[in-house]
Amino acid sequence: MASRAERSNTQSGEASSPNELPSSLRPIATAALAWLAGSAPAPLHADPQSLTVTHAWTESRMEVPADAPLYMTITNAGDSDDQLLRVHCPVANFTEKRTIDQGEGAPASREIKSIPIAAHGTVVLTANTFHVMLLKTTQKLESGTRFTCSAAFKNAGKIDIEVSVEPRSNS
Repeated sequence: MASRAERSNTQSGEASSPNELPSSLRPIATAALAWLAGSAPAPLHADPQSLTVTHAWTESRMEVPADAPLYMTITNAGDSDDQLLRVHCPVANFTEKRTIDQGEGAPASREIKSIPIAAHGTVVLTANTFHVMLLKTTQKLESGTRFTCSAAFKNAGKIDIEVSVEPRSNS
């Protein structure tokens, strides 16, 4: 049996369910939600065109499986910072984003969660800075060949990258 308040609300056109808001409070709730939405920071969505990736390359490897560094230049012409989150390459079983720690002794490579790309900035991935490692390659990486990788950025989304294979350096 309905309570006295529920009967009275039903008769006056008010909410009959405990999950519904009485009609007299709906304009206030709507105004409060609009105010909250207006005061919350807007989500950052970068234009995929604001990020460009150039000179993506890796060193040749004749042994399979092998690990090979992937280098590139990422330019962010947008107004929002971004991050390189993932890279998928069909020639490798796995990839890792890495940085070089210059602590005591010899430099050491360490895996990181993402590579930061500052707004209006350029990041050059090199052997001595941030880079991506292609781990356990599935085929020979012959100098002069090309393949396409997919890079996922936090704001700009997915970007396909053409990678060239260049002769292995002796350094």
